[in-house]
Order: sequence, then C-alpha cells, then structure tokens
Amino acid sequence: MGTSALPHGPAGLVARAADAVRDHRAFDRAVADQRALAELLTGPTDVMTVTETAELPFPAEDVWAVLHDPTTLAHLGTWPLVAAFDLPGAPRGAVGARRCAVYRLPDGRLQGTLSEVVDVDPGHRATDKALTSPFPLTTTYVVEAHDGGCTARLVATGAAPAPIARQMADEWAAGLRHVMWRVRESLGDPEVAGSAPPVRTDEEQAWLDQLYSVERVRAQMHAVAVTERTSVDLQAPVNVVWHLVADVDSPMADTADPTAERFVVPIADAGVEAPPLLATVSRCVKHADHLHVELDEVVESAPMHRIVYRSLRDVRPARTVVRLTGGPTGCSVEIESTHEVPAVVRRECRRQLRTALARYVEALQRHTEVTPAP
Repeated sequence: MGTSALPHGPAGLVARAADAVRDHRAFDRAVADQRALAELLTGPTDVMTVTETAELPFPAEDVWAVLHDPTTLAHLGTWPLVAAFDLPGAPRGAVGARRCAVYRLPDGRLQGTLSEVVDVDPGHRATDKALTSPFPLTTTYVVEAHDGGCTARLVATGAAPAPIARQMADEWAAGLRHVMWRVRESLGDPEVAGSAPPVRTDEEQAWLDQLYSVERVRAQMHAVAVTERTSVDLQAPVNVVWHLVADVDSPMADTADPTAERFVVPIADAGVEAPPLLATVSRCVKHADHLHVELDEVVESAPMHRIVYRSLRDVRPARTVVRLTGGPTGCSVEIESTHEVPAVVRRECRRQLRTALARYVEALQRHTEVTPAP
C-alpha cells in the first residue's frame, strides 16, 4: 500500500500524497475493525464444547506420556510451532504445572500462549486451563485402557463471543484433530504413517485470515521510524545495573508488573543459529485476570557495556539499545528505542515511547536507590 521508492520532484509529491490518502483510509478501516472487535469481546458469549475421540492400538500409559509432552499439547495452537516448554514450578503433569508455547503468525510475528494444569487423575484424566485467553477455555484429556489398546478423548470447552462462537469452536476442533494426529504419529500408528497433519477447511482459513486483517493492513502502510532516547546516572556499580537490564531473572522483566517472570525459550530447531529468545509473562493491562506473553530476541550483548533487544510482537520488530558506562561513583545508562510504525500513528507512538522510557528509568532508580556506591 505504501510506495517503497518514490521519485523526486512534483511526481514524488503526488505519489506521497496518494500514499498518505490510502494509508489514512486503510488506517480508519483498521481502527473501525478494532473497535468492532472490542465490542465483540465484551458482548454476550456462548459456551461451546468440541470433542475428538480415537481408538488407539497402544498401551494407555504410552498415550498418556505423549499427551503430556509439552510439544504434543502445543499443537492445539493455530499456527506453526516455534517452541514449547515447561515453566519452573510444579512437576510436569501435576496440578499447577504451567506450559508455554510460541507460534509464528502468518505475518511473521511471534505469539506466546500459556496454560496450567488445574485437575489431574494421573494416567487417566487431566484438565488444562488457558491463561492467555480473554475467555474461559479448558482442554481435558482422557485415556481409558481396554483390551488391545486404549480410547483417547480430547474435549475443549470454552466461552466465545456469541456472533463467532461457531467459528471459534471449529478452530478448537481443528486443534484437537491436530493433537490427536500428533499422538498417533509419535507412537507409530500405521494409519497415519507418511500422511500430513490435518488441514483447515477453506471456510476456517478464511475466518482466520479475517481475524488478522488489522495487522496485515498495518504491515502494508507506509512506515516511518520513530526513535526516542533518554539517560540516567545511577549511584550503583555497573554489575548491579547490568543484572537489572540484561539478566533473565531481573526484577525489571516488566516495569508495569512487578510479578512478571522472564524465561529463555528453548528453540526446537537444533543446530540452527539464532539469537536468544526471551519470553516475559505478565498480567494483561486491560484484562488483569489473564496473562500476556511478550517475546524478545537478544540480538547483541557486550556484558557490562551494551545489550540490544528486538521485540517480536509487531510485524516490524522494535529495537531497544541499552548502554552502560561505568564511573567512579556509579554508572550512566542510555536507552534508545526505535519502532517502525504507520506514518499516521507516529505521534501517538512517540508519546507511548516517552512514557515507556520514563517508566523504565523510574524502575532503574527504584531498584538501585538502596545500593551503596563502591
């Protein structure tokens, strides 16, 4: 929608003006879509239940073990899986155990989800609750042994906005089919050997494409780089400040949520060179009763001096650089954040960046104010 290389002179001015008009119209449509979605999410809901059942020629304990592998369960998700892993805490499969899954969306962004085991009868039945869904959603796994194998049953139950409840239930059903196929494929079921995972119908795919149309519109708009910088002098040694800005267990994982946790994501593609990927789990600002997973890459790190993060939540990844300079009584910290955004929202983005940087500096000062200088 935007022009990547515009000519100079009057023709260039006309082309840029045409781009601006198209972008404004597209942005207005995107805003209207977002408002309609917000109204949908706060409107009446229907409770939907979908079930997938299979007779399997394998021992019940083998099926149970595969079902509780985080990678198997992660295939409930809609998009290609990047990684799936257990979070620290309760043992795998026990009540309270949490799992994180990271997916790659069609526009290139990464999306993280989180689930927790809320009920379990080991070897027979377990129920997971989605922690990152704006609506109640549980998935129950049942394994019943019998002569010659076992019966595996997957049940998803959740509330969905009434106007799209059927489409959402269809998507849950597609996830259950995919998980069951993964179970059978992992155990060597000859009925699925050499076959591809089940795919969505054209109708299901069209609905998903519509759900993500807002981000697609934003990706096509003419983008501009917005950069904001700030700095602060701290009465704390460099190693203390480095821990705050760079370490996984930093108390500043999310400056807006002191309960936030950060984890290193184990990338599934062994042998592939990739920057470290970090997942930060925090409370949603607009929906405090569910969680949000933020994903960042560490693209550069010079310990005690400089670290560069790249946020992967947007189609055009944002970049934040933190520089440390040690001194005789403490250290100086410089923070620079750059976002590529549609030109029509650059002012709002600049305002949000300034607010975020101010909050970051306040957090640094709060965490170092009691630290004596060396």
